[in-house]
Formats: sequence, C-alpha cells, structure tokens
Amino acid sequence: MLRIGGSVWSGLFSTVSLKRELHITMRDLRSFIAFTLTKDFQCHEVKEKLDANMGDYLDWWKLYYFNISDNSATDSAQQDRLIKLIRETDVAETAVPSLDRDLYFGLHQPEQFLDFEERSTQLLSQFNDVKILIPLHDQTDNIQKRILTTQKILVRHQYFEGKINYRSRLPYHSVFDFHDLLIGASANKEEMMSNTKQSIAKAISLNEGCNNESIYSKNLVLSSAQVKDPSSKSYRLFGLSNFELIVNSAAQLTNYLEYEPDSLIFRSLTDKKVSLTISLDLFEMLYFISQGYSPSLNDIRGRFVELQIFKNLLENQEYKEVIVTGDNELFYSIKINEQYKLELQPLT
Repeated sequence: MLRIGGSVWSGLFSTVSLKRELHITMRDLRSFIAFTLTKDFQCHEVKEKLDANMGDYLDWWKLYYFNISDNSATDSAQQDRLIKLIRETDVAETAVPSLDRDLYFGLHQPEQFLDFEERSTQLLSQFNDVKILIPLHDQTDNIQKRILTTQKILVRHQYFEGKINYRSRLPYHSVFDFHDLLIGASANKEEMMSNTKQSIAKAISLNEGCNNESIYSKNLVLSSAQVKDPSSKSYRLFGLSNFELIVNSAAQLTNYLEYEPDSLIFRSLTDKKVSLTISLDLFEMLYFISQGYSPSLNDIRGRFVELQIFKNLLENQEYKEVIVTGDNELFYSIKINEQYKLELQPLT
C-alpha cells in the first residue's frame, strides 16, 4: 500500500478536508491507517484469514485497503468520523463511462496497473475470471446486485492501482483548481485569481438570467425583480472592479492547530460586510453554472443559500440605475439624474 503514489490519497483527503465538515487531526489519521490495515480484526484473526483464504470472493475482496471508501460497508468504521466522510465521497459512485465500460467488458491487462512483487495473490487474474457477461434480460436481481458490487470494487481498485487520471474519479470536477487557488500553486497567482473572479461573476449573472457577455464580463449582474416578466427583464449592475477575491487564510487559527485555507472570500471593496464565503461545494456549483448548468430546487436549498444571502446584502445597497432588456442583446438604462428625473437611454 505504501508503494502507491501519494497523489491518490492526497486527492481523496483534500476533497474531504475542503468540504469543511471536519478538521482532520493526527488522531484521525492514526485511526484511519489502523483500520485500513487491519479492519475489525485482531492480529491472530488476520493470520487466520490469510491462511484460510476461503469464502465468497466478494467478501474477500472487500477486505482490501482500496475498499476503504465503500459506502455500503456496515463495519465499525461507520463510527470513525474521518472514514465516514471518505465513504460519503466514494470514488466508485463517480461515473466515468469510458473507464467503466472497459472495466466491465474488457480484461485487466497488467501493464495498465501498478505491479506489486510482494503480493502473493494475483488480483488481476481473479478479476478476469469472475466477469459476468450475461444479457440483461437473463439477469436475476441477485446477479445484478453481484455485478454492481463487483464493478464498484473494480473501480476502487483502479483508482488506487490503475494507471489512469485518478482525478476523473473524484466527485468534484473543480477540486484541484480550488485547491491550487487556496495554496497559490500557480506561478501566475494574480491572473488565476482574476480569471476566477470573472468566472464567479459570470456564473452569478447567468443564474440571474443575463447571458450577455459584454455585460457580465465587466459587471456582477443581479435581477432587480423577484417576479419573472415574460416580455422583459431588469437588472442591477455592480462593477466587477469594485470586488475582490481573496483566500480566507484565518491566520489566527495557525497559532493553535494545524490549518490550511479551505475557502475563498468574494467581497465588496467599499463595504466588506457584503461578502460571500465560497466553499468547495459552492465553488463546484458556480463552476457548473458557468458551463451552462441550471441549479435545481435542492441545490438552491443547500449550499446555494450562502449565495442568496450575499445577493440579499447587495440588493440592500442604495442604487439609482437599473437596466432593462427584452432579448438580452439590446439593453436600456433607466436612472435618476442629478435633478431627480428619470432618464431612459440605450446602454452602450
């Protein structure tokens, strides 16, 4: 296990840590390592298991370390707070069609996996021997359950020991971009933060219904009406240059415990109380919105609530101008001039 590259483990631990549900301590790590190595067995029981090597192959495979993230397990690790979170981030639940298809239909080739000279059991040969290729109409419920269980075991094994891009198996597409922003890994840190700020403004604006790039590229756009009008839309513009994106360093915590940044702060430069704390879940949501995803009701009730609070703070700011449009192409400005009269003019 120790010969496996640390990246697959760090990717899993970073994902769990950035969910901000648990501060991982050394005690958590010791408990995790102990359970990963020996599960619920005492030393003599481990030897007996190795000597016997009997029973259903699925029960035997589940004892391997790579099934530590198995969210269907009912062992005592359910009481371990770190392992419980890792199981909520089960890599086997992330669909990667190209990899899943090859695992299901193809044979495991040694050159596609890490080689372990000390391992007496030939896992790849066992995986190939138990392939169940039965037409769907001939599969019973029991067979389907065994196929699904087997496939998930193969996925976890491939994540830890396969020569693949392990990042594709993590349940967050943007976790490494998020992590790089937090630790300043990029040589062009300022440019990366600027691009991310632009991407956040784009996601928020798209979610508000404004898909005009010339508008959201320079502004944070909020809808000025709570009721949808089928004939037109109205927005409030907040200049993007009036906002900053910084790492939530929480420097005071480093005096008392091990700590690394786990969130970003998007806030107004003129009123720093108007701020949005961006966790991994919200960052992922904004990432998908910028790609064209429309959040569901469940998304809005979840982590998306933080964004709603931020928008409410912005909406309470004093304003003298709104823009209206009927097609998201031609925009008109309605504002109060110095004589307290309304002006209507095309927005350029």
